[in-house]
Amino acid sequence: MNTSRWLVSARFDIGFFVAPTLVSVAVLWLSPAELFTRDDLPVWAWLLLIPVIDVSHVYASLYRTYFDRTEFRRRQALYSTVPAAAFVVATLLYAVDPLLFWRLLAYVAVWYFVRQQYGFLALYRHRAAERGRWEGRLDSLLLYLTTLYPLAYWHTHLPRAFVWFVDGDFISIPAVGIAFVLGWAYVVCAIAYAAKEAAHFLAGRSPSLGKNLVLLTTALTWYVGIVHYDSHYAFTLTNVVPHGVPYVALVCIYCRRKWSTPDAAGWLRVLSRPRCAGAFVGLLVMIAFFEEGLWDLLVWGDHPDVFGGRNPVLAVGESPLLPFVVGLLAVPQVTHYVLDGFIWRMNANNPDLRRHLLGVALAEVSADDARPRTAAAYCAPV
Repeated sequence: MNTSRWLVSARFDIGFFVAPTLVSVAVLWLSPAELFTRDDLPVWAWLLLIPVIDVSHVYASLYRTYFDRTEFRRRQALYSTVPAAAFVVATLLYAVDPLLFWRLLAYVAVWYFVRQQYGFLALYRHRAAERGRWEGRLDSLLLYLTTLYPLAYWHTHLPRAFVWFVDGDFISIPAVGIAFVLGWAYVVCAIAYAAKEAAHFLAGRSPSLGKNLVLLTTALTWYVGIVHYDSHYAFTLTNVVPHGVPYVALVCIYCRRKWSTPDAAGWLRVLSRPRCAGAFVGLLVMIAFFEEGLWDLLVWGDHPDVFGGRNPVLAVGESPLLPFVVGLLAVPQVTHYVLDGFIWRMNANNPDLRRHLLGVALAEVSADDARPRTAAAYCAPV
């Protein structure tokens, strides 16, 4: 049994789950002023942040699902139905109203980003054997407020210099008092949390450093990227790096543990070896560039210097094929959002996840928890 309070190790967790946040903020502080006033990203920043990190992390879930033949056969109905449903729904929504499509996708994405942070919080709580109900609710409430306050500020201070996907995808809320109330709730909750942790420390209980770092880094990036700066560059950097890098690292360590067993065979075993980490990530980057190339050549036409096109093939004149193409290109992202709600839950439907991610057996859910039904709730999708 792995008794460490870290998910992998102190070195790995800090390097891949914590450092991306600190690095992104540090890069902001060191960046030249002209980057903050641009309404687009320089080509080098776009290449690094969008295809290499953001889109690549979407495809990382392939290693947990479609690339794993055993896992795919185990849940074939789920893995076949979700992409098909995503294509139909996305196509219909875009055909009815493109802005409605992007708005719904934006809010789904926001919720997904919030839930990833909650998932890491839940994993660290579980690792630290923290099972108190009211304490868990306080931890969760603080996590949600670290994201909801910046989001409320965003909605009540539109327009901003940045958007999630397209102009107008967020709904403007004129009631500025909402952000004010959430801000004070945030402060009160943070004080209550600090008092709780201090009381535990004085009582001789070691704090969960990983859990506290998740809360601190989430608060830092969401505030800095959304509230402190009104900048497309600042938002993209603090939004993409702290989200995409930890996700790829989580998938990588899961695959490394699963495919390192003596009975494992196949190309995933080779690709999951530590010395093949470059190929593991490189495959994702290649797929991401292919998708971004299709978006640019067919729909956006924003980066002719990268992909060679001058005008988007379908967007000009609003081709009747555009809803089908957008619906198809949206399938990987929507599928990623939906399936993550299933593949990262540590319950009976994921018998191998607990062992490969945390290094313990699923049977220990009831053995180390007086209320077994809460174990799955602690380990929400990340």
